[in-house]
Amino acid sequence: MICSFLTLASTGMALKFAFTEWSHKIALLFGGIENAGSIHRIAATALFGIFIAHVYDLFRKKKNPVSFYKVNF
Repeated sequence: MICSFLTLASTGMALKFAFTEWSHKIALLFGGIENAGSIHRIAATALFGIFIAHVYDLFRKKKNPVSFYKVNF
């Protein structure tokens, strides 16, 4: 989750401020503005998927709280 968020932040800043020189340097790290946009969309999809999986896991654990506290040795 942290990696996808940091990727979103860095590519998003490069895309938002594409008219500045520092954003061109950041965009070059991602292979250019077009690639930064693609990477941004992939990271957004990954973050959304992680969020959905997290919410699903929370509901699953709330439904059966005994298995949440069960420790297998």
